[in-house]
Amino acid sequence: MDDLAEMRPERDERDEIRVLLVDDDALALRTVCSILESDEAITVAGQEPDGLAACRWAAENRADVALMDIRMPHRDGLEALRTLRTTAPNLAVVMLTTFSRTAYVEQALAAGAAGFLLKTAGPEEMVMGVRAAASGGMALSPRVARWVVATYGPRAADHTNEATQRIAALTERQRHILSVLATGASNAEIGRRLHLSEGTVKGYVSDLMLVLQVRNRVEAAILAHQAGLTG
Repeated sequence: MDDLAEMRPERDERDEIRVLLVDDDALALRTVCSILESDEAITVAGQEPDGLAACRWAAENRADVALMDIRMPHRDGLEALRTLRTTAPNLAVVMLTTFSRTAYVEQALAAGAAGFLLKTAGPEEMVMGVRAAASGGMALSPRVARWVVATYGPRAADHTNEATQRIAALTERQRHILSVLATGASNAEIGRRLHLSEGTVKGYVSDLMLVLQVRNRVEAAILAHQAGLTG
């Protein structure tokens, strides 16, 4: 497994991060663009007004991260997310939200979103969220993270027993990686902590998600919390 993992491309922190912005609010686009391009490693490669246009753009261009509003005309962010997970599987899609409707968070998690950032997030939080998503981590605003853990991570007996049984199928190395992943760490951060290459970590993460039968890193983190793997 390690040899195959080493063949996967790794991301250096100095590499350019190409971002696609998707929002029907022109002012929001300009504001987020200005924030992101203040970071020398981030390039806003595209700006689109709706999910349909975003899917067309992604079919012809490359980006590492898409920051996408949820409520938009023609094709909303949730529908576009579902399409992009199939047509652009290497694109990390982070939902931009006002967090006024938690049902959107649930649906986006189920569809494979790489995280959620609030439109009211400060510049540092926005930039760090994009960097995390580009490195294979979770881009979660603190308020959203608290809600996700509170909603999906209660360690009731039934949840704990099921989570413990599922995690028991992991190897010791996979469990160790999962416990670090559950803190929100990116593949690069996990690699630094455990003295592994980012490509090797990426391979381990893909394998453990397959064993756990989870759709994304957020679900894997929730499972770790339910099993008490994070302390």
